[in-house]
Amino acid sequence: MKTEFSNDQYDFAYPDGIENHWWSMARSKIISKVISKHLSPGALILEVGAGKGVTVKQLRSYDIFCDGVELAEVTPLKGVEDVMVTGLSAEELSQSEREKYEVILLLDVIEHLPDPHAFIKALRLSFPNVSTVLITVPAGPKIWSNYDQFYGHYRRYNLSMLAHLVESLGAISLVKSYFFHLPYLPARVLSIFKVSRSVRINAPHGLLVFLNKIIAKLMFFDFICMPACVAGTSAIVCFKFNKL
Repeated sequence: MKTEFSNDQYDFAYPDGIENHWWSMARSKIISKVISKHLSPGALILEVGAGKGVTVKQLRSYDIFCDGVELAEVTPLKGVEDVMVTGLSAEELSQSEREKYEVILLLDVIEHLPDPHAFIKALRLSFPNVSTVLITVPAGPKIWSNYDQFYGHYRRYNLSMLAHLVESLGAISLVKSYFFHLPYLPARVLSIFKVSRSVRINAPHGLLVFLNKIIAKLMFFDFICMPACVAGTSAIVCFKFNKL
């Protein structure tokens, strides 16, 4: 199943320095919080569709053992070259590699798939020791925009859609929540007035890196403090499979 970005999509979504953008930093911190709360310490984790390894690098900075695999032939970020495999699908990893992982991350991946259920089911068969999957997705069908169209999204999710997906896989949800609550209202206003979004993500440099760190902290506290059901521009679900 083809999931990799085109060259233009990669250039727009992963400019140099994207790891310093508040969105990337905050999402990684939120993921690390969920992992530390619900997963066994030292669990071996694989991010499928890891891009250049932005999240892999950030999670490793929190002492989380995360490797990455990316279907597109891209150059990983400096510092994660040894734990990233590019130019291969997850199913093409060797059997010994696939058998060592206990957790799979699908971070803003399944919105690119026409049939995420079939994709996750195939991954489960390929990774026999994986018991837990953590997924993030763009949320809010009402804020669908040209941005989603450019990046090849099939849908934006709500929590009911994620619950249905988990149920269809015969799994049990550990976490199900919106995040990035604060940007939702501005995004909804833009949607109502049909204002186009920029599809190019600008990486911060210089003093803007410091500002983005502050915003990332704010977004993390937004996740911690706001009720899970309050609408956000993203959503996270972590679920555990029943034994095969």
